[in-house]
Amino acid sequence: MIVLMCFSAALAFTVQGLYPSSSTDIRFMTVLLNDGGGYSTTTGIFTCSVPGLYWFSAALTKALREKVGDMGNKLSCYIMFNGNTGIEMYADPVDKNEDGLTISGSLALHLNRGDKVQVGNCKNAGSFGNFYSTYFSGVLVRPNSCL
Repeated sequence: MIVLMCFSAALAFTVQGLYPSSSTDIRFMTVLLNDGGGYSTTTGIFTCSVPGLYWFSAALTKALREKVGDMGNKLSCYIMFNGNTGIEMYADPVDKNEDGLTISGSLALHLNRGDKVQVGNCKNAGSFGNFYSTYFSGVLVRPNSCL
């Protein structure tokens, strides 16, 4: 019997709470975990240092009583891969004043060294609350050396 064992350094991050921004890209202010140091609070970008299979998730909650701008009452944001839109998180509520509305999404990606993942290309980004129900998280599921 052959037993294959694979060991790798921990690579995972969880960040929450948004920096106030008028930009379409999101940066999170509170780092709960950044094993491996891949997430940058300066840029809001996770940069891959260990190639492999990763899992990412994000949730953004509308600020209380925040009026949504030019898109009417729609909220939209993406988990982006190397500057391209990956998966859209979207909601079009009936009531513009609906509080606590959350959009979320998750996806698996195969990353190579230097690939970048972020939450961005957001419409009405100023409508998202900067409190703890807003987060972005990622984890290395399996490095290439184990594939």
